[in-house]
Amino acid sequence: VLAYLATMPVIVAASLVSGILLNWAQVPHEPQLALQVLIDPNPAWLKLHLIGTAVILAPVAEELLFRAVCFPALAKRTTPLRAAILISLLFAAIHLNAYALLPLFVMALGLCAAYAWTGSIVAPLTMHAIFNGLSIYLYILTR
Repeated sequence: VLAYLATMPVIVAASLVSGILLNWAQVPHEPQLALQVLIDPNPAWLKLHLIGTAVILAPVAEELLFRAVCFPALAKRTTPLRAAILISLLFAAIHLNAYALLPLFVMALGLCAAYAWTGSIVAPLTMHAIFNGLSIYLYILTR
């Protein structure tokens, strides 16, 4: 939780910079597909399924893949910093959203740092779950 709180100001700053630059470049802003499900008139069970997937399943799957498998494997072949940058770029890119790219890259760097610092997948997994949960909550709240 402390690692999450420490990374949030940097993630928010990255999000603001990204938004300003992409708005200036006139890139259309589309929410991620998962968030679109929340605002569409979909059944409640689908929304609950999405929230559960975003807060539990996605963090577990993505952290096991990116932080527990790919990051250590790549860090053995290059420096930990390069591994963190490459894994974080890939993590951000798979979300297929221009507006989320920079903030997710910054968050992923924080997740790599938490994993490297603690040596445990629990820290980045918790950070990721909190991030997704709060992101959904704030998205719903601001709609």
